[in-house]
Amino acid sequence: MESIVDYPEKQFPGVDDCYTIGDFTNWQSRKNKCDLIIEWMLERDLTIRECEKETGIPRSTIHRYIHVYIQYYDDEAYHRLKRLLRYNKQHKFCNKKQRGVEQS
Repeated sequence: MESIVDYPEKQFPGVDDCYTIGDFTNWQSRKNKCDLIIEWMLERDLTIRECEKETGIPRSTIHRYIHVYIQYYDDEAYHRLKRLLRYNKQHKFCNKKQRGVEQS
């Protein structure tokens, strides 16, 4: 019988589909997507929408990966992503709202 230590995917919180023994490829795929999101958003300073266009991953999925998976396995990247999301919300989104008001 294999133990939970042999399969790190079982340690992810909130993941119902990873509890099958031997489902390592599913976990590995998730980790690769997390690395892709970290690379695209942090190194290229993208918003969620820009990351969606570049990677083809839907916005809701990007948010889930950030707040569930990346938070769990890479705490430093998670905090950097949260700062970037906060900055984008305050500066980029607010500027668009202000421009819309000025054009009216």
